[in-house]
Amino acid sequence: MSILWQLLQSIPTTLMLWLGAQVLGLALAIPVAAGRMSKNRTIRIIAIWWIEIFRGIPTLVLLFIVFFGLSVNNYSPSAMVAGILGLGFSSSGYIAESIRAGFEAVPKQQTEACLALSLPLKTRLGKVLFPQALPVVSEGVVSYSIHLLKETALASLIGVVDIMTVAYYLVERGVDGPTVFFFAGMLYLIGCTLLAWFAHLVGRNGPHDNRPSLRKARAA
Repeated sequence: MSILWQLLQSIPTTLMLWLGAQVLGLALAIPVAAGRMSKNRTIRIIAIWWIEIFRGIPTLVLLFIVFFGLSVNNYSPSAMVAGILGLGFSSSGYIAESIRAGFEAVPKQQTEACLALSLPLKTRLGKVLFPQALPVVSEGVVSYSIHLLKETALASLIGVVDIMTVAYYLVERGVDGPTVFFFAGMLYLIGCTLLAWFAHLVGRNGPHDNRPSLRKARAA
């Protein structure tokens, strides 16, 4: 039980790393997704390159680039900051594509109807398009969150004291390796299972009827 207790003590660090990367990735993905759908060719190309770069470079390489590459004049980011930045940049490309897919899943007739009704942009996005895109976007983002939680294990290689770092430490102290990594794997499995359950609830309870959104927006 002492093995499990020591691993449990590293969960807050792992969750902090995951949450920070998730928030950063989402914050970067929103303007990137908007740029990806922009009619401006230059903005669209920049967004496409952003997505391709951060989806194409392995996450571990990004972590090393941030951790070692940002060291300037005796300053270097902490392992936690570097982990959040590396994982956040990596996730931004995937989340941006989830956002784009969600908005493109909304029937074009909805946008055309909004334009025909001369609805303001704020109303068009907030009351018609976004509510209909939300189930697809949410499911995609939460699904990637499961992958991101597992990716946090890579941050142990730059010094973040997460579940994997504690597991390595216990093995170096002579604790049976298979037992340690079994418990570590179970902790990741529990976290991913909870996220998968949440994604299922989002997909099941999200608004699927396109017509009420347009009627409410028109009434507003």
